[in-house]
Amino acid sequence: MCKFQLTAHVYDSKDRFIAKAQNNYLKSHPFQADCAAKVGMPDKIFLHAEIAAIIKAQKISKDLSKIRIIRLGKDGSKLLSKPCPVCMEAIKLAGIQVILYFDKNTEQEIYVGQ
Repeated sequence: MCKFQLTAHVYDSKDRFIAKAQNNYLKSHPFQADCAAKVGMPDKIFLHAEIAAIIKAQKISKDLSKIRIIRLGKDGSKLLSKPCPVCMEAIKLAGIQVILYFDKNTEQEIYVGQ
């Protein structure tokens, strides 16, 4: 069993839920590989939750506005879930403007482009 579970949820500009996904250590995707290469981390090929959720959401809507990333420990406690550089690149390319993540038990908000 993993030490933690990382999940990403994508919402539209009206704050409607569009898609969710979890990290997948068995799959990859060309978008993951492209973003990893752009930020100089070409070895980060396994599908991250944020990128998997963006891929799913883009099949449903072009109006992607917000992403919430949640990382839970084995005991259910909230852990740091700030996106890595690869995922930050994917979030920017998808046009998402707001990122919500946890820093321990406190939810943080980032406005992309600031």
